[in-house]
Amino acid sequence: MSEKSLNNIDVAATNDFEEKFSISKRETIEEHLIKWDRPWYKVKNLVLLNFWLVIITLTSVEDGFDGSLLNGLQSLESWQEYFHKPTGAKLGVLSCGFSIGNLIVLIAISSWISDRYGRKVPILLGQLLSIVGAVIQGSSKNYGQFFVGRLIIGLSYIGHIGGPLLIAEIAYPTHRSIITALYSTTFYTGAIIASSITYGTLLHVTGDSAWRIPSYLQAALAVITIGFYPWLPESPRYLVNIGKSDEARRLLIKYHANDDEVLGKDLVDFELKEIETAIAYEKISKNTSFSAFFKTKNNFHRLFISVYTGIVMNFSGNALISYYLTLVLNSIGITDTKKQLQINLALSCFNWANSLFSAYLTDKIRRRPMFLISISAMLISYTIWTILSAVDIKTGYQHQSLSNGVLAMIFLFNFGYNFAFNVLPALYASETLPYHLRGQGYSAQNFSCMAVGIFNSFVNPIAMDAIGWRYYIVYCCVLAVHLVVVYFTFVETFGYTLEEVSELVFKEDATEVVLNHESADLSKDLIE
Repeated sequence: MSEKSLNNIDVAATNDFEEKFSISKRETIEEHLIKWDRPWYKVKNLVLLNFWLVIITLTSVEDGFDGSLLNGLQSLESWQEYFHKPTGAKLGVLSCGFSIGNLIVLIAISSWISDRYGRKVPILLGQLLSIVGAVIQGSSKNYGQFFVGRLIIGLSYIGHIGGPLLIAEIAYPTHRSIITALYSTTFYTGAIIASSITYGTLLHVTGDSAWRIPSYLQAALAVITIGFYPWLPESPRYLVNIGKSDEARRLLIKYHANDDEVLGKDLVDFELKEIETAIAYEKISKNTSFSAFFKTKNNFHRLFISVYTGIVMNFSGNALISYYLTLVLNSIGITDTKKQLQINLALSCFNWANSLFSAYLTDKIRRRPMFLISISAMLISYTIWTILSAVDIKTGYQHQSLSNGVLAMIFLFNFGYNFAFNVLPALYASETLPYHLRGQGYSAQNFSCMAVGIFNSFVNPIAMDAIGWRYYIVYCCVLAVHLVVVYFTFVETFGYTLEEVSELVFKEDATEVVLNHESADLSKDLIE
């Protein structure tokens, strides 16, 4: 077929597509929102929907529990003695067991399962694996078994892939930004629970039970999630994608219109049209495999943003605090077990409070300023932290004010990190990625996050033992690079629906998508 003939078919296919879906670039979702005569918390099914979303966030709570748990266990003398005081690479292996499990899941099956079987199935698999891992970890007889338990808990991260995607795709339109952002804040809810439990066992439990009890309790959150699992709603985008538009409509009427067909018809019709249009576009352009990220400039840009967000999330110096706070506190002369656990608990509470504040701001402040303010705050606090640590060590910890200053910078650093990189990554991924690339793109984000996590796990404890405070200089330089890269490459997605981002931010339309397709004949077949 000649190039001229092919172009004629492409244009015809595009016109048919636009006519079928009645695309209007002037419409926005604000024009179709329901004008409720009462607050959302007095609308029965909106309350029910948000309750289900809270249950889904327990997958993030489990991640926070794990991160704080290893910090707490390192401060327990019973754990240190049982595992012969692991240091350096041996300690790093225990931390990276979780990250290795994450990578196995992300490489092998996570996005495929969420796209093939829906957003709910990964959540169920993740909770089951979490229970198995916690039991193995809590009953550990040796170092190897403890590592295996952490590896299986890492595999449970598959639930963390389905969770935020389901939240973003089923939340009520005006609630989506803040609820998706709140998903990540619950990481610190888990950290508070774990910190409180390990501190409590220090005060009231003796012997091996002091570390075994917190390890077993890691399974409790998964048990709760599984108990509610049968009633969790599925993603309407997934239902449309597998040809169940009627079921998707019933779900949207129930949860977005409080089961009122008359009241919700306009909103639900608009939502379904957006979903069907977006999915049809993506099928036309064959955006169904990872290779699609490399077929267009926009898709490659999306992939870069996803991957780089994951890198910043775990390669900004935060891993030192997340898993090796004990080493950091030891480096400034704070070695008392009780005080270390108190600081760990206080930091978890502080992180939770300021991450809630940051989540609230996601509906008030645009995405790019939040990212840039976050990195700037981390860079400033890390620089001061490095200087104070150097002076404190050189003076032999003679000035308590220097150690207190380092502690203050640790808290300020966490505030900076939470300002964007706790609350925005899942939300930003859902906004920048179209449906058929959303699972794979979010997996890519988490893959890069976990890949640098493995680096952190091995290198951080070794570097801290070898060069101490000088290692902080590396992260000062890394944060400066992050600031430049984010400034020049991250796009603004604030205020758009998931489907509007492609058109209004990435400037994509039906014509571009069809013309990018390798076969106009296949495009026309899909439209028909």
